[in-house]
Amino acid sequence: MFLIQIQPDDVDMHQMFVLGGCSWHEDATDDVYFYDASTNAWGKATSMPTARCYFLSAVLGNKLYVANGAGMSSTPWQTWEMYDSHSDFWTKSQDRLPTDIQKLIPMNGKVHTIHELSLNVFHRGMLGHHSVMMGMVPTVLVGRDLYMLDQSSGAKLMLWQQGTQEWTTVGRLSPWLVKPPCQLTAYGRTIVIVGKGLSTTAIDVDRAARVQGMTVSSYSLPELDPNLSVISCKTITL
Repeated sequence: MFLIQIQPDDVDMHQMFVLGGCSWHEDATDDVYFYDASTNAWGKATSMPTARCYFLSAVLGNKLYVANGAGMSSTPWQTWEMYDSHSDFWTKSQDRLPTDIQKLIPMNGKVHTIHELSLNVFHRGMLGHHSVMMGMVPTVLVGRDLYMLDQSSGAKLMLWQQGTQEWTTVGRLSPWLVKPPCQLTAYGRTIVIVGKGLSTTAIDVDRAARVQGMTVSSYSLPELDPNLSVISCKTITL
């Protein structure tokens, strides 16, 4: 099943949702469960209108968005649905989404769709919001800022400029510390880069200095097992 966290405007309400998913022996499910940190208990929420696995998701305020993925057949879904955690109600959209969406990014009050870079085209995002083109690259939100790790030639940390709609370089990262392929996560104002073998580098975006174009990390951990590759990583705070 897929795990996602909701932290609404009410700071006393922190919920973690587990929803959808499938296995080799079971078809996609529409089940939705949640953990409420205030009561230290699990509960069952209203089921998704569509059973999904391998789908995309994003949280914006108290709204949870799910999109695309697959169901009980090999034909992929091209739809999206929105869940309101306050009312425990799902809204199903009739809009058809393109199949090349790689991820959803909630940013500055909007849900942005991230598309496959090789197609070299733009699509409008969910609910008419604008899309951001960057393909299958690691990204993470720190506050209202969107960061990307460019691994095309070495490793560079990039920052999305909303005003000019372009990426700017924050700084290059040491090849001795960052071992691609990497994934990103964040806690507070610190970006954590986890690479091959679980090699880990942390960068405080407010305090990070640059020396001859290289970004100085806050701390780093050596790789544990060179045979391990990270598929994804998340931070959960309840």
